[in-house]
Amino acid sequence: MGEQVNQGKRKYAALDVLAMYSTLTEDHWRSCLETAATKGSVEKLSAWRYGLQAGLADINSKGLGSEKLDLWVIKRIRNLERCMRWILRQKYPMPGDIVIPKYAKGKRMDYMMDAKKAKQLRDREFEMFLRKSNF
Repeated sequence: MGEQVNQGKRKYAALDVLAMYSTLTEDHWRSCLETAATKGSVEKLSAWRYGLQAGLADINSKGLGSEKLDLWVIKRIRNLERCMRWILRQKYPMPGDIVIPKYAKGKRMDYMMDAKKAKQLRDREFEMFLRKSNF
């Protein structure tokens, strides 16, 4: 019977990063991220990011952590952040992301204003994602 971790007042449950490190394959992780990205599951990405951070904190508090495990978890968190950026790129497309015919010749000012607005929305929502999913 495994030792239970007191979740306390955590927003999301901690993930067992030691088990993930030993069993999670790159293909399985990629398929999980692709599924979350295509469905636009921001809440799921937040829960995973928070859970990875909480799980790593739990492992390190027990003295079981290592530099290799820390780097592995940081890479997985970075994957989640990249996935979130991809979702935001789909949600708030910038004129430079895809070719939009309405920005033909003579529409440079509209192009710049739309690009700035999309960039601001992306940045604001990404910052909220990071705040919400921080441990």
